[in-house]
Amino acid sequence: MADAIPQGHPSPKADRRHEGSDIKYRNLLWIALAMLALAFTIHVALWYQMLLFRATPQKPGVAVSPLALSPQVPPPPRLQGNPADDLAQFRSAQNTLLNSYGWVDRKTGAVHIPIDRAMDLYLRENGVNPNSPAPVLSQPERPGPPTLTPHAPLTP
Repeated sequence: MADAIPQGHPSPKADRRHEGSDIKYRNLLWIALAMLALAFTIHVALWYQMLLFRATPQKPGVAVSPLALSPQVPPPPRLQGNPADDLAQFRSAQNTLLNSYGWVDRKTGAVHIPIDRAMDLYLRENGVNPNSPAPVLSQPERPGPPTLTPHAPLTP
């Protein structure tokens, strides 16, 4: 055990050199130049291809699709032209439905009644007077911070 070295102390034989830099800038420069050259080549090739497309004459007498001639309306749901007005109309219709009497299904005799009347009927059926003040609910106690309990020491 004579050659054992205590932890935390470097070996006297340890190599004490370090890297001068983590990046080899020459390789990085070559990669960047290669990417620029590739991008330039691709752009030039696409430019020549577009020139070729412009120079190629279109075939005469090709029939145009009838779908391309008539404007088509996409199927619903469509985008809203004025969302604020649409929302106002929707809320107005819902409020009218909530505050009016009407049939839901005439065959079964189901009707809808105003929401205020429905709440009064519900409270009366369940034994609560709708004109009495609402009961005050007690606030539940908030739990305090947890208490720390000591544990028995660990024995080997």
